[in-house]
Amino acid sequence: MNEVDLKRNRRMGISFPTELQAVINTYRPISTLEYNNLQELLQWVPKEFHKYYQELSHELSVDEYFGSNED
Repeated sequence: MNEVDLKRNRRMGISFPTELQAVINTYRPISTLEYNNLQELLQWVPKEFHKYYQELSHELSVDEYFGSNED
């Protein structure tokens, strides 16, 4: 009977940091339209993640402010 070894190959001497620094300190806000769409989708997101999505920074985009030129 053939056997397969499923153990991970562990390399000696490699260590990983326990904390990582943020690459960016500020985030660009999403459009209000995107924010509202995300809020509608929260019904399918586990409640433990709702606060993150509810606190996302958002603002009206230029198209939203002046209205879209698309017909």
